[in-house]
Amino acid sequence: MPKPPMDMLGQKIGRLTVVKKLGKRPNGGGQEWLCHCDCGREDYVATTNSLNKKVGVRSCGCYSQEVRLKNLNSQAKEDLTGRKIGRLLIVKEVTSAEPGRHWLCICECGNKEYVTSTSHLNRECEVKSCGCYGKELTKELSKNYQENATKEMYQEASKKIKEAMKANNELVENTRISSISNKKLRSDNKSGHTGVAFKDNKWVARISISGVEYHLGSFDTKEEAIAAREKGEELYFKPIFDKYR
Repeated sequence: MPKPPMDMLGQKIGRLTVVKKLGKRPNGGGQEWLCHCDCGREDYVATTNSLNKKVGVRSCGCYSQEVRLKNLNSQAKEDLTGRKIGRLLIVKEVTSAEPGRHWLCICECGNKEYVTSTSHLNRECEVKSCGCYGKELTKELSKNYQENATKEMYQEASKKIKEAMKANNELVENTRISSISNKKLRSDNKSGHTGVAFKDNKWVARISISGVEYHLGSFDTKEEAIAAREKGEELYFKPIFDKYR
């Protein structure tokens, strides 16, 4: 027999109090509930599954923000200059438009211009690098499986690569941070701008994020296509940068 629907009305879960049962999400999504948070927010909507997940403190997001600010404050006076973390040697603190403190690092691979944040340097991962470790692991696994590799072996290799990139904060939400931040043009790019190409007598702008490609429009001039691509980067890339860097 199917399980009866769970009634969460009136329950207090962490900082959230469930006050109203809403409808189900479209396309077979879960049941939604209106919640009031102890911080004062009264419009937070959560699903049954998300409310039942085991987390440190269930909230509308205010708790994680408080922890983040607390960590930033605790790091405010920490001087990381001269420290060696993984493959990175921290040279000096630099200014950045992004929140938090940022540091110029020299990587063992020879990269002398890698800049990263305090929070990234403090995260636990297998090997801290400028991204070279993930590339080396990819090349090594590719070489090992290139000859006589079965479909299952390729799938296992791909899984290990993704796990390594996730551990190094390189792959988030099915997106490679270094890929979307890299301004270097591909060898076959003829427009001089990433995501812009001339096709069928039109300048076409596209952008890919989380494994999905979005068509940003077709234009009479390259300048219009470049402007559309830049707006697309602001719309699709910036939220990823703000969330994970």
